[in-house]
Amino acid sequence: MLLEKIFHERGWDFRNYKRSSVMRRISKRLALLDCPSYGDYSVLLDRDPSEYDRLFSNLTIKVSEFFREPEVFARLCEAVKEDWREKALKVWCCGCGHGEEAYSIAILLAECLSFEAISGASIFATDIDHDALDAARKAVYRDESMKNVLQDVRDKYF
Repeated sequence: MLLEKIFHERGWDFRNYKRSSVMRRISKRLALLDCPSYGDYSVLLDRDPSEYDRLFSNLTIKVSEFFREPEVFARLCEAVKEDWREKALKVWCCGCGHGEEAYSIAILLAECLSFEAISGASIFATDIDHDALDAARKAVYRDESMKNVLQDVRDKYF
């Protein structure tokens, strides 16, 4: 099976993901490449190993926007102000996608921490998808990803 091949060749384990979703995403690659079958696609992967990276980008989900789940960010801000206002926090944003959440956390910390604490704070943003990380480094975003950003925050940080 193709998912076994992907796991054994690259170590990416999509075998327990929702099969219909994974196969739909793989089918998009097949259609784009005009590849008639999964078997033919397996041969293509052998012939062109860089196709694994393109496939991986299609298989990973990057749903992201600034201050997604606003109530979570509001509660996090309260907690930071109450318990950690004077501490130089280290935050890890794993699976950061295109970076909206990491930048949202940076804004939250800038708003909630003391000057001394924010100057010592660190945010580590990681993702398994290198293309997503490149997009995060560029920090160029569409208006749709800004729907939860208040106007005063837009004016101050963007």
